[in-house]
Amino acid sequence: RKEDLHQSWDISGIRQKMLFLAIWSVLVVDPIWGSLPNNTGCGVSHYKPISPVKRVVGGEQVAPNSWPWMALLKFDGSLTCGGTVVRNDNNTMLIITSAACVDGTLADETRWQVRLGVFSRAGATYEPYYQQFRVSKIIQHPDYHPNTYANDIALMLVEGVIQETNGVSPACVTRDMYMPGENCVTLGWGQTVQGGEVSDRLQQVSKPLLNADTCSQQLGALFDRRTMMCAGRDEGGAGACFRDSGGPLLCKRQDIWYLTGIVSWGYGCGTAGLPPVYTHVFEFVTSGWLKTNGDI
Repeated sequence: RKEDLHQSWDISGIRQKMLFLAIWSVLVVDPIWGSLPNNTGCGVSHYKPISPVKRVVGGEQVAPNSWPWMALLKFDGSLTCGGTVVRNDNNTMLIITSAACVDGTLADETRWQVRLGVFSRAGATYEPYYQQFRVSKIIQHPDYHPNTYANDIALMLVEGVIQETNGVSPACVTRDMYMPGENCVTLGWGQTVQGGEVSDRLQQVSKPLLNADTCSQQLGALFDRRTMMCAGRDEGGAGACFRDSGGPLLCKRQDIWYLTGIVSWGYGCGTAGLPPVYTHVFEFVTSGWLKTNGDI
């Protein structure tokens, strides 16, 4: 039988090679499908993060400057959302955030401010790696819908140039699918207790990715398997909350951190059996949306 298969390959070798090249061109080259991010010089922090074991809701303070791609986004001077610094193929750094953060009246670029290199919101301007920018352009996904949160992704371009330092550098953008059970990290300055005050210092949480069937069962019809993913534990108690929207879900492979999800929506904060939902970044890589709109 092995011999038969070998002979079949010999006879139709050219056809097999052509088929392989056609599939490869669709998966990697064809702009309709979308090309994979370049991901050079990204996803590695100069300052090692603390092993994240607790939660944004309830509070685990990060080590200062250990997440150099974390962006604090202020609208009319107030903390509104988080975002993630990434590098595009033109070697320009920009911000990925959620479409909900810039929807409606929040689409006015002139009222936004991007702060980088921030650990403490109150002491940001005194921190060694602090950078501040106005926003020059916002690109919201045209198919975002505020009632369903589908396609909850947006880009922010800043005025001026983001300077790469030990405290400000880009995350890599996911090039792959991630498996249920892999532990990933969420960051934010949002509420540490549901209904409470937002945090002064950046917080982190580690939690496992859940499979799409579990997400659908627990979250119902609003969960879109194509554009969303969820992560959390059955007992709850850990998760993103108010003002964490737009921030990253980061997964690590071979000591490199990849932007895998964007904080999107949820039922409460850290509620048992109702895991928070994230924009599925890989969908917007494969669809070509990030390449077309951000050259990512």
